[in-house]
Amino acid sequence: IASSGAKFCMISHMRGKIADMDEVKRICDAEGVVLLEDCAHSIGVRFGNGTANCPHTGHHGVACGISSQSYKMLNSGERGFFLTDD
Repeated sequence: IASSGAKFCMISHMRGKIADMDEVKRICDAEGVVLLEDCAHSIGVRFGNGTANCPHTGHHGVACGISSQSYKMLNSGERGFFLTDD
């Protein structure tokens, strides 16, 4: 990743299928690349066994982007937003 000059890596979770975020985060941390998550297709999906103590998607990156176009789980037209804990 770093050899390409990338500063950010944005991972998309599609149709409720979650990327292997432990591995992605490990690579990003090792390469000094900022991790962002696109969670438009995984709102409410949890890692692990899905119990209340497992984190939702959007937890691993520094921010989580959610677009809300007409075909997304959260629909408000041509809009979107980013969430962060900072």
